[in-house]
Amino acid sequence: MERLKDSGRLVIVDNAQRATLSGLRWLLDLHDFAGVPVALIGNPDVLARLNASDQLSSRIGIRKDIGEACDDWIDAAADALAAEMWPKAPGEVKLLARETARGTGHLRRLVKQLRIAIKLCESPAWSGKPAKAFIEARALVGAEGES
Repeated sequence: MERLKDSGRLVIVDNAQRATLSGLRWLLDLHDFAGVPVALIGNPDVLARLNASDQLSSRIGIRKDIGEACDDWIDAAADALAAEMWPKAPGEVKLLARETARGTGHLRRLVKQLRIAIKLCESPAWSGKPAKAFIEARALVGAEGES
């Protein structure tokens, strides 16, 4: 912890909802001791757990639910992924890619779906049907009915 003191570093913890309450306390103690900011990234459960403890809640500087505020970012990321992975994909696939990215699993699910759709289009049965292949890929990753 001494090495972090006044280092200008930022500690980022992804999947923070998986941290135990004692782990979260340790992270906030690290912040207090070393003076480094700690960013807890996770689903809303982590904030609920911190808010349940007045000692922990009072130590949080910024609380932000970015889930609803990131549509523009998600769309741009989906566009970039689709363009990189499937440059010749028609516009319809790009719109479907945005829809997938806004659903559960976000970009992780989109990558899986794009990989499957690209492979499907290499087969005679799906050749020339990229949008239909993409929709089939959605069913294959278990995302049909989700958005």
